[in-house]
Amino acid sequence: MGKLKIKLLAFKNADKNTFDSGKKIIENHLKNIKFEFVDNAQDVLFFITGGSEACSLKLLKKNALNILLSHDESNSYAAATEVKAYCINNNINAALLDIDDDNSIKFLSDYQKIKNILSKLNNQKLGLIGMPSDWLVASDVSENLLKKKFNINLIKFSDTLLFNYKNQSISETFINAFKNNTDKNLSEESKVYSLLKELIIENNLNAITVECFPLVNKYSVTACLALSMLNNENIAAGCEGDLVSITSMMIVKEISGFVPWMANIANIKENKCLFAHCTIQKNLIEDYYLKTHFETGKSLAVKGNFKNDTVTILRFNNNFTKAFIAKGKIVNRPEYNNACRTQIEVLLDDKSIDLLKNSPLGNHHIIIPEDKTNILRLFCKIKEIKTI
Repeated sequence: MGKLKIKLLAFKNADKNTFDSGKKIIENHLKNIKFEFVDNAQDVLFFITGGSEACSLKLLKKNALNILLSHDESNSYAAATEVKAYCINNNINAALLDIDDDNSIKFLSDYQKIKNILSKLNNQKLGLIGMPSDWLVASDVSENLLKKKFNINLIKFSDTLLFNYKNQSISETFINAFKNNTDKNLSEESKVYSLLKELIIENNLNAITVECFPLVNKYSVTACLALSMLNNENIAAGCEGDLVSITSMMIVKEISGFVPWMANIANIKENKCLFAHCTIQKNLIEDYYLKTHFETGKSLAVKGNFKNDTVTILRFNNNFTKAFIAKGKIVNRPEYNNACRTQIEVLLDDKSIDLLKNSPLGNHHIIIPEDKTNILRLFCKIKEIKTI
C-alpha cells in the first residue's frame, strides 16, 4: 500500500525544532498508517502552528481533495480553519481534520486505502461486447470519460462476437458448478462462458460487460449463467452493456475485495424497494436454483436467496458527477412472477426512498453486502463526485 504523503507547515522562518515537533505529533498519532514527509505533491497539509495559512495556498490542488490536518496546540486548528474557509470561498475541495480525533485517524486510513484502490484501477481494461442496450438511455459512458475519470481503458468488441459461442468447447468446470441445481443440459450456456473467459484471458481484461439480449433473441441462450460464473471468480461481469454499472462493480471490487450484484429497481412501495435481476454470483446467495430468463422465458437464469441482511445501495450518474449511496436492510426475499429471478426487498430511510422515486440516477443499482457507505462517500469526495 502506498504511503500517505504529508507536508509540514509552520509560521514563516520557523526553526528546525518546530518542524521536529510536528513530525513527532504525526509519528505518535499515525502509528498504524504508513506515511512519509514531502515538500510537494502531498496528500495532507499538516498545520504545526498558526501563521502558516498564506504559505499553504500555493500548495492547494484545484482538482483533488485537500486534507487540512490540525492538532490542539499552537493555533494549528485556527490556521486550518482559515484555509478551509478559503477553500469554500474558492470552490476548492477540502476536508478539515483534527489529528486528536479518532474519526480523523479513520478518515486518513480510509483515504490511504482509496489511494491504493485508485492505483489498482489505473490502466485496467474493460471489455464491451456490442453496445449499451437501447433502453439504457441514462447509462452510456464515453470512452474518454472513463479514461479521464478513472484511467480505465475501454476495449470494444463486435456485437456479433457472442454469436461465435457455438464454436467453443464445453466447460466441465462450468457444468460442475451448476449441474446439481438443474436437470437441464447446460452445454450451450457453458460455451458462452468459454467464449467470454477466453476473450478475457486473450485480451488481459479486468472486467467485461455484454449486450446480451441479441444472443438470447437469436439463439435462445442467455449469458446469465456465464456472467454469474465470472463474477463468482471475482471477474467483474455485467449485463446489457451497462457501462455505469460495470464501472461501479470494478470500483466496489477494489474497495471490498469481491464483485457486488447489479440489479434492476422493480418497484418501490412505501419505504421498501424491490431489486431484482436474472444473474447473480453464487457466493452472494444460498438455496439457489436455475429458472428460465424472466423477460424471454428462454434458457436459464439464477434464482437465489441473498445471504446478507445489511446492504449498501450504489448508483452513479452517467458522467460520474453524482452518486446515490444508501444503507439498507433486506426484509424480504420474494419470488414474484412479474420480476427478474433473484429478488430482494430492501428497507430504506425516507430520504433514500424520496431520491429513488423523484431523482433517480438510473435503473440498475449496485447491491453490496455489508455497510460500505462511509468509504464510498469518501471515494466520491476524493473523485469530486457529489453524493445526492
